[in-house]
Amino acid sequence: MATILDKGAGMPGKRWLVRYREPGGRSARQREKSFSWKKDTQDFANKMENDKRENLYVDPDAGKVPVRRYAADWLGLKTTAAGTEESYERIMRLHVLPQLGKKTISQVTARTWRSCTHAGAGRARSPTR
Repeated sequence: MATILDKGAGMPGKRWLVRYREPGGRSARQREKSFSWKKDTQDFANKMENDKRENLYVDPDAGKVPVRRYAADWLGLKTTAAGTEESYERIMRLHVLPQLGKKTISQVTARTWRSCTHAGAGRARSPTR
């Protein structure tokens, strides 16, 4: 359960604090976030609890991983045929990493992904693909 704390009007910075645990119960890591307004704090606490209940919770630190490192880890974990593995590696090396390699996962939007996958194609995609 998320806990809302009032740090007091005399305290510097943001007055309201919400503490919540990541999914996993008492052994999970505890996080906290500060807000200027009580309503914002309550809304955030409700969202975190609902996201955990609905299995929608996303770790805020998860998006800080660079695309280049994520791609390398992903490629290393894949167990596919040799030809498929070579194809994946080539797609990453030639198309994905030159455009997205310096970004973090959280910086990749649908728009940046579309521009990456269509960049340099020079041809229209088949509607059947």
